[in-house]
Amino acid sequence: MAYQKIEDLPQEVREQLPEYGQRVFIAAFNSIAERSGDEEAANRVAWQTIKRSQEFVRGEDGKWHQRKDFPSYGKAGAPNLAGN
Repeated sequence: MAYQKIEDLPQEVREQLPEYGQRVFIAAFNSIAERSGDEEAANRVAWQTIKRSQEFVRGEDGKWHQRKDFPSYGKAGAPNLAGN
């Protein structure tokens, strides 16, 4: 199952990631899910993408935030999703 839009994501993902992070998550998830058909692996890879990215940092609130000092912060360069 590929995610077509942010609203399709599980609530846990939407609550933990900023909008840009959600788009990155979707791109990573869909890439693996489409190639392997393994949604569990796709979910693991998508979270690893966020955790290993230098662009996101986990805040004291336990949620992931985009680093304000990262070059793409606040820009419209988020991965493009069909229908968004």
